[in-house]
Amino acid sequence: MDDVWDTSAWDVVKRSFPDDKNGSRVILTSRIANIGIYASSGSSHYMQCLSVEESLRLFNLKVFGRETFPFELEKATKQIVAKCQGLPLTTVVVAGFCSKISKMENCWEDVAHKVGLIVNRDTEECLDLLALSYNHLPHHLKPCFLYMGAFPKGFEISVSRLIKLWIAVEYVRCKPEKDFEEVAEGYLSDLIERSIYFAKSNVIVSPPVASFEHRIIFNFGVAPLTHIEHVDSFITFTNFKWLTVLDMCFQPFDHLPSEIWELSQLRYLSLSNFSVLPPSVCNLRHLQTLFHYSNQASICLPAEIWVIKQLRHLYFRKCCYFPNVQSEQEDYLLNCPVLSLTKLQSLSYITFGSITRGIFEGMPNLRKLGIRESEEERLTAKQISGKLKKLKLTLRGCQLPWDQMTILCTLPKLEVLKLKDYAFQGSEWEPTNERFQQLKFLLLDGTDLIHWKASSFQFPKLEGLVRKNCYCPYEIPEDVAEIPTLQFIELYHCSSTADDSANRIQEEQHSIGNDDLVVRIHKFYNCELFMLSLNFLSCKDQLIPYCIYSFVLFVWQLNLKACIHLIFSTPSQQAMRLMQRF
Repeated sequence: MDDVWDTSAWDVVKRSFPDDKNGSRVILTSRIANIGIYASSGSSHYMQCLSVEESLRLFNLKVFGRETFPFELEKATKQIVAKCQGLPLTTVVVAGFCSKISKMENCWEDVAHKVGLIVNRDTEECLDLLALSYNHLPHHLKPCFLYMGAFPKGFEISVSRLIKLWIAVEYVRCKPEKDFEEVAEGYLSDLIERSIYFAKSNVIVSPPVASFEHRIIFNFGVAPLTHIEHVDSFITFTNFKWLTVLDMCFQPFDHLPSEIWELSQLRYLSLSNFSVLPPSVCNLRHLQTLFHYSNQASICLPAEIWVIKQLRHLYFRKCCYFPNVQSEQEDYLLNCPVLSLTKLQSLSYITFGSITRGIFEGMPNLRKLGIRESEEERLTAKQISGKLKKLKLTLRGCQLPWDQMTILCTLPKLEVLKLKDYAFQGSEWEPTNERFQQLKFLLLDGTDLIHWKASSFQFPKLEGLVRKNCYCPYEIPEDVAEIPTLQFIELYHCSSTADDSANRIQEEQHSIGNDDLVVRIHKFYNCELFMLSLNFLSCKDQLIPYCIYSFVLFVWQLNLKACIHLIFSTPSQQAMRLMQRF
């Protein structure tokens, strides 16, 4: 049964196919994943995009049949097939076009540059199939599907951003016991299961940990659907007072237009290149998402930020200073409703100085928190509240000693922990009574940690362990393999010692029948230069030996921290001897 759209179709015919235990099979094909789940007690087979070899075989079969493939067209053919991106329908359409043109090399090279035009121009089948998919969509999914038509063909957008935009334009209906983000994730799952959106999984975070950390690719146009009414597009607005989405994160501004703060209906605002948010931001009473993408100075938030009760997401690429509350007034102000953002879910990055006593009491639904170091401020046990639940925490450049990890154990619902750019500093970490009860994902990115322990006691529910840019000669703790929930270990640009230890753990697990543990190792292969941003933490060590021991061959950007005096000198004899090894 081909192209089944509804479970009722299977209900009608299934009685005609009794199970007589004679090995017969019924095959159903559908664009909706739930059809297969409904019809079969076994697992469904999900079709994947064609590989390069499969695409070439399909293309050559449609163009040449049993004829001999011309060798001179091999290069152009591979270029054409690559632009079809493994999509069978696109491959068949382009192959049909190529079968009707001259088999001259220059003609096929021209096709390779115009694959997209050929698909859009010469096939009604693509448009009919697209319209069929649209017509079978539930009403609540249709505007979400059409929303991607505002972006260029092939545009990639993060799931997080897409969901926030859907919520901002009120395409998501809230349900009991679920917030907008959870409902929107369900919408997105439906569209992916119907093969309308294509997802590329993020290889750093496994699906069980963060099922929606993907990138969505919209690979077909919506030309046949332009007649659909009642679909908003902020691009065509003439009266800006009703604007709900304003994204200018890549637009250079010397100063922000004051008119922005008069757009009272804004729900999504993304800006860059400003260091002070004016008090007039309180005019944006409906604002849900505020992004600041500048890499320049940190931004200061006015006290009026607490007035925007609809805020759900605050993101600052550098970091932000929350308005300071005088200690003698703090208890009074915390009881005042103005100091509460009850709908806030994500907050990144803020400075330690912003974390005053009780600040998180006014953020009961905070799930994601990012903290960045600032000047000489340091984390204390009282600065992070146990009120934070279902938390995703990122610490960057804090230079804390590893014994401060005991503070993070007080967060009972901490599920994702990312430590970046020497968030913790030191070569040894020996957790004793530290126990991360709910932690599912741990990222160590840029650290000098060599000796550490990790077992099922410390991480009883850990699913993914990732280390990045750690060039010191460390080994993955063998006890990690004892964690029953562990699904993958992933290493990015780490020392060969670390790679060998990870491979050894995988081999040992496979030898005892645990084939579920996956080890992925990513290296800089075939690179002329190895360039990275290096955080050099202390003037006590010589820079060149530090780089050599850390396998740093070329330094692109050097960030100096806690250096009073900087002196450039020629390499010592010891450093020269080290360099001769490479």
